[in-house]
Amino acid sequence: MKQASNLRSKIKFLIYRFFSPRIVDNIRNLLSLRHRFFYRNKDSKNISELISNSKVPINRNLNLLKELHKYFKKIDLKENYKFENLLLSAKNRYNFLEKNGLNLKGANLADFGAGHGENLFLCKEYNLSRAVGLDFSDKDFLPHKNDLRNDVFKFIEFKTLDLVNEDLGIKDFDVITSFSAFEHFHDPKEVLFKCYKSLKPGGYLYAEFAAFNSPYAIHRKKFSGVPHIQNIFDEDIAFEFFYDFLKINDKVNRYTNEPITNGDPYPEVNRYLIPDYEKIFLDQNLWEVVSYTKIKNYQYHWFIKLFEDSFKNKDNEYKYVDYLKFLIRKK
Repeated sequence: MKQASNLRSKIKFLIYRFFSPRIVDNIRNLLSLRHRFFYRNKDSKNISELISNSKVPINRNLNLLKELHKYFKKIDLKENYKFENLLLSAKNRYNFLEKNGLNLKGANLADFGAGHGENLFLCKEYNLSRAVGLDFSDKDFLPHKNDLRNDVFKFIEFKTLDLVNEDLGIKDFDVITSFSAFEHFHDPKEVLFKCYKSLKPGGYLYAEFAAFNSPYAIHRKKFSGVPHIQNIFDEDIAFEFFYDFLKINDKVNRYTNEPITNGDPYPEVNRYLIPDYEKIFLDQNLWEVVSYTKIKNYQYHWFIKLFEDSFKNKDNEYKYVDYLKFLIRKK
């Protein structure tokens, strides 16, 4: 996963303007395939030797994980959160909705797990009737008061609440968007049903998120750039690596601020895999599937090959799907 540059974001925006979302996503997956056939990594030989010299099972080798940490740069996505890049991301998402036939004029739109609230920045440009952000905190949204026009900032309703345990406070909405949120819920099925109840019949949910198999599903890349830690190392080894060796987060859940007492190295994410999400998001009793895409990432093909025993009996989707992209319509 790379930090998006402003130029790359603009190119992506132009592509989405002129081509259908399905074509763009298929092209992206095809381009990513090059990493399977044309790859060269200067560190692969050294890492292969580390694996060969391991005196304990790979999944139990804390020292190996520490050594891998030296080979991978941490990934800080702070550039992605600059206002102009957030705005471009929002425009891409609105383009995606329009290309799939949604008329957003006069719509009530809620952003679920809103974060910076970028999906609400365009509320006036698209003539939304309501623009509601829902998140456990507004600390990322409030600083954008200086970025947005005063009438836009005031128009956006930002609700701070527990998305899992509290009522969402919205009803009969036309569109709910949600990005990088569902992987954080202990019971995604229950949360998805909350979205369902908050939409009017014929209303849309557009969600993107990573399943637990993806390279950085554990949301730790700003602390360590090693991919697939959760797929290679046992959880107690990962806990010791992150909380005793790297000393991150003071051994608390960074979302709830609760002390971690059960040794869970990834308390902020659930363990849902692709089939688990497909079962609930593609429920034909509740939803019509407008679009469903699995975005693939072959960037770490070389790394997976080095740890082939860790991925034994895993299919290509488990190995290479980076995130899931759902657009579903309430029946």
